[in-house]
Amino acid sequence: MRTIDMSALSVLVADPNPYMVKIIRAMLRGYGITSIHEATDGAVALEAFKIHDIDIAIVDYALTTLNGIELTEFLRGDEANAHRFVHIIMLSVYIEKKRARSVRHSGITE
Repeated sequence: MRTIDMSALSVLVADPNPYMVKIIRAMLRGYGITSIHEATDGAVALEAFKIHDIDIAIVDYALTTLNGIELTEFLRGDEANAHRFVHIIMLSVYIEKKRARSVRHSGITE
């Protein structure tokens, strides 16, 4: 069995719920990832992209200031942004078809 070394990855976790952040952080550490950055809202997450070299972002839909879709649209729409094509995974309790379509069209990776 081949193992993948993920220890070099830098991950941003953007979620307003501190308990969810702890759960995600624990899961990431289980994969060997130690470079984990946190944001409590969309504006803080956007700033984190300016400060850190993020490989993967895990965002909640219901972020304040900028929700997960708006954050993604800002990143994907800025052609000068070095993080324009960063992998973005959205976690959300919202499952309506309309919302799922808007998530897909915003450029969310998963």
